[in-house]
Amino acid sequence: GGVASEDFVSAMLRAFDQGTRLVLALGPLTNLAAFQERHPETARQMTVVIMGGSIYTGYGGGPPSAEYNIRSDVQSAQRVFTEGGWKEILLAPLDSTQDIVLEGDLYGVLRETASAGTSAIASTLMEHYDYWFSRGCARVPKWCPGRDAEGSPFSPELKSSRLFDVGAVELLLAFVESRVESTFRIETIRVEVSEEGLTRVVET
Repeated sequence: GGVASEDFVSAMLRAFDQGTRLVLALGPLTNLAAFQERHPETARQMTVVIMGGSIYTGYGGGPPSAEYNIRSDVQSAQRVFTEGGWKEILLAPLDSTQDIVLEGDLYGVLRETASAGTSAIASTLMEHYDYWFSRGCARVPKWCPGRDAEGSPFSPELKSSRLFDVGAVELLLAFVESRVESTFRIETIRVEVSEEGLTRVVET
């Protein structure tokens, strides 16, 4: 397992005391598991939105995969997905997040804004996409958003990298705004995490 951040655990407890009942997880679940272990009664009153896992579809549209956030700390993921540990877990797995990309006119506006230097956020995003395509795609091609008609990998000139985390953020916003059912196709399942980091559906 990973090393939990005491600052995170303390911050979550303070947030709960101030009325927060919702937490977003976009990385390995080390800190969530530590909070759950140390404050189980509090955790059972909180809803967690997690970007992670792979239920029916894995990387590149293949069979279920050991998704990065889960396999990076399997023991913590197993603890977090223990039934009854949290009030509710809303999961945004690879099935629903790996095909989210920004392209077309909107992406063109983002690139133009970054090139003009008028937005630090746009410039940072484009630096991220450039890095992702130059490093991430070369290392793990299945993480990249497809190829063009000639079979060449897409470049950051054409579209963003896969926006896995954006799906989880949108799920959180939909939950806050009470529009989850109207925005997403929701399936209620019980999930367990294998020693290999697979998120498997448990038949009930």
